[in-house]
Amino acid sequence: MPSRRFLIVLFSLALAALTAGAASHYAIGREVENTLRRRKAILARPIDELRAGPFVEVIAQLSAKSNCPIDLDMRSVEAASIDGTAPISQHLFDLSLEEALRITLEQVGGATRLSWHWRGDTIVVTTTDVACGFTVLRVYEIGDLLNSMEWQEGSTDHDGSFFFGGSGPAPATPTVKNRADRFRKLVTHFVAPEPWRYAGGTIGSIVIVQDRMLVIETPNIQLQVVDLLRDLRNPRVVP
Repeated sequence: MPSRRFLIVLFSLALAALTAGAASHYAIGREVENTLRRRKAILARPIDELRAGPFVEVIAQLSAKSNCPIDLDMRSVEAASIDGTAPISQHLFDLSLEEALRITLEQVGGATRLSWHWRGDTIVVTTTDVACGFTVLRVYEIGDLLNSMEWQEGSTDHDGSFFFGGSGPAPATPTVKNRADRFRKLVTHFVAPEPWRYAGGTIGSIVIVQDRMLVIETPNIQLQVVDLLRDLRNPRVVP
């Protein structure tokens, strides 16, 4: 369970977000949105081929092929007993920078999970414990989604049909708290379920106040939240 001090700080941030001036709120929101879009475009850059080799050399390949600076936090990596010369055995083709980075870090991490965070437009590869310290707060306007009934109709099945349809009945008239709780569960179910404090993880928190959702997470997880909200607003039909 989150500590009382953590909850007090989070609630204070929620109040500050609600009382902030509208002009500054939307100005900051646009700046953050532009940063997220730019970083998302970087992560989507294609990697035509990633040759097997030592860990540090594979990271250098990723940086060169994506034209994105990638720094390796060797102090933290070596402190976690991970050798920079550890072999990466997979020879990969035709994938995005984000996919290539995920596969590479999964191979070399072992018992100590590796992750990454942003420093400006530079990707910093480090241990998960270090990356968790680089969380950011972002405020999302979700009033239109909370008032939509489409995602609320469904059962409580653990596979997500609770949110998008199923055999069980949904509450006829969901309360404000019920809507907020269900929306929070939706986000934590579909966006990196493990790290959220709500799910027993060590990072990641969501507070919904009126029509705003405050999310404290790492920048790369924030990108996934943006994608989820976009998909909810513009559902795509899968053939």
